[in-house]
Parts: sequence; C-alpha cells; structure tokens
Amino acid sequence: MVSLISPPFLSIKQQRTSKAEKISNSIDFSLHQQWDYGSGWKNILNNLRLILQTILMLRLFFLWLDIFPNS
Repeated sequence: MVSLISPPFLSIKQQRTSKAEKISNSIDFSLHQQWDYGSGWKNILNNLRLILQTILMLRLFFLWLDIFPNS
C-alpha cells in the first residue's frame, strides 16, 4: 500500500484525477493536525496509521454502544 503512493504512481493518479470529476462528499484527511506532508515512506506510513487508527477506534466505540443500548 505504501509503495502505491510513491511519486511515480502518484503522478499517474494525478493525471487520472485531472480528467475525472472530483467527488464532493470525500474526506480530506490532510486536515488532521498530525498529518505529515513529507514524501518519504515513513511519512506515508505515519499518515496511513492516522487513518487506520481512527477507523479502528470508531469500530471499538460502536461495540460498546451495543452493550449499552440507547432508547
């Protein structure tokens, strides 16, 4: 996953997105206060960790909501 975000693959993706319309309901993860704008593999891995960590925490939170039902 990390290698697909490397500069050679990123330039191909940018060419495709310039031709296609952007979706208005997409989420901009780069607004996170700990987002790292570097281009190295460690920077990309840390950004991926931020996204996955949020998803996992929300999943754990929803499990607790099943235990304590809300009327």
